[in-house]
Amino acid sequence: MMAKNFAALWPLLFPAAGACFIPLASLDREHDTVKWIRAVVYGIALLALGGSFYYLASLWATGAQPEFESLRMDRLAQSSGIFITIACMLTVMQAWDEFHQEGWVNAETGTLLLFSLTSMMVFTAT
Repeated sequence: MMAKNFAALWPLLFPAAGACFIPLASLDREHDTVKWIRAVVYGIALLALGGSFYYLASLWATGAQPEFESLRMDRLAQSSGIFITIACMLTVMQAWDEFHQEGWVNAETGTLLLFSLTSMMVFTAT
């Protein structure tokens, strides 16, 4: 197993790790800290999406098409991953505004969004 084989996993690991950290950030639900918790939750989501987008864009720019077992990040998987990641970023930004107006601090939305992004990218890469 070579290090370059793991390059196919990195675009998937960023949103998956972000989805695991979001529920930890929202454990404290006191009324005074609601605004900060919401900022941390959406900051983690955007950071994970930004990392995945950056890595997919760098794979696209270099022309590399890494493989890991049956997972192959070819040009089609990279382009669809970039498109899906941008759509998720826009969804997270829209959700921030919507939840801010509603007063919600639901970390489940960000977690489900990041896990669904990961599964969509797995489906396009296999």
